[in-house]
Amino acid sequence: MTNSVFEADHYRTYLKQRLAVTGTSRGLRSRLAEKIRTQPAFISMVLSGDNDLSPEHIPPTNELLGHSPEEAHYFTLLVFQARAGTKELREYFQLQLTEILSKRTEFLNRVQMKDTLKLSDQTLYYSRWYYLAIH
Repeated sequence: MTNSVFEADHYRTYLKQRLAVTGTSRGLRSRLAEKIRTQPAFISMVLSGDNDLSPEHIPPTNELLGHSPEEAHYFTLLVFQARAGTKELREYFQLQLTEILSKRTEFLNRVQMKDTLKLSDQTLYYSRWYYLAIH
């Protein structure tokens, strides 16, 4: 349903998707506005590109969206990149974001399971306690 923050190239794109007005996420815009102590109109302005989140808005937003520490760090960098006033600063944040993504991809490639047990083998394995003890 919702993409990971790691798949976003801009925090605004990510927020638009997470704060969609359909399904179970209904009312998230209002809750976010309440959480960061602002009006819902400000959230609409952020999503439309007329405004940006401030650094003070980042921790409550991370909390509301249930970000892990890694997701919170990445989201913070996305906001800082969007707010950067110079090309050099934007490039600096982009370099950090790219580094995080490459480390994450490398890690996910290493831990990716290649083989899984067939259902019949799983049934046999979990049927007796001593199979687990031997393993």
